[in-house]
Amino acid sequence: MEKIRGVYDFVINYLTLVSHDGVEYDFSAHLVELTYNESIFSPTVYGTLSVIDTVDYAGLLPILGEERLKVSFTRADETSKTAKLLDPIKFDLAIYKMQGQLNQNQGAGKAQTYKLCYVSDDAYTDVGTKIYKKYGKMKYSDMVKAIHKVFLASNNSSKIEVEETAGEYSFYAQHTSRFDAINAIALRSISNEKNGFNYVFYRDRDGYKFKTISSIAKQKPYLAITYSPKNMPNNRLDELYSVNQYSSDMSTDTLNAAAKGEAASTLLSVDPVRRKFYLRAFDL
Repeated sequence: MEKIRGVYDFVINYLTLVSHDGVEYDFSAHLVELTYNESIFSPTVYGTLSVIDTVDYAGLLPILGEERLKVSFTRADETSKTAKLLDPIKFDLAIYKMQGQLNQNQGAGKAQTYKLCYVSDDAYTDVGTKIYKKYGKMKYSDMVKAIHKVFLASNNSSKIEVEETAGEYSFYAQHTSRFDAINAIALRSISNEKNGFNYVFYRDRDGYKFKTISSIAKQKPYLAITYSPKNMPNNRLDELYSVNQYSSDMSTDTLNAAAKGEAASTLLSVDPVRRKFYLRAFDL
């Protein structure tokens, strides 16, 4: 337990970039930050790799957005007295973009920093796959299973967990991608288990899920993550499951509000005697 010092105590087993021509390069020495994201609002897993590059891989390979990233990482089990490592998370995903490239001089040497964005292969295959089919007189949940069996089961994440829906309906998929078709079905679906109608379609490391947010909320919590100011004392185990930072995309912008006409109004007055109308605008 004493070996757990903080949230950054992860063990990188390997971090390999595979170039567009199949050559593998060890990027573990260049690692700055690795993010891995699973969201109930995304049918793909995705993330970023931030690196400091002193070799100029970006120009020598070059990095074209056609590479792959192979990663395996784990951490110590906090419930183990011997600091036993948990089963590693492994993935082999496609790099599609390099952003934030910055060249800088560091004393006698030169380096550049950039961020590589990666995503699961589902994102690519979904763009090139369209569905032309009528699904009639069946449950929406059965439609999702049918789409998965024909169009998604060949992927590495072939499993799908579906919450049954109520009623039988018809649905036309006309030149629609697989994910768009399932998301359209999700908007129409009502749970047969009395969990409401807020269905989401997403993917995690175990496969695809088609479930209601209500049923997800009823699951047994896996862990509790808390946020507290940094000037408050925390023990090491609390720090492992604490929020280090968060950001908000919404904030007060009075200039933008004024430009869009917020708090403005228009008054239309009609004078039936003089047969005239008056238009008055009240703006900032």
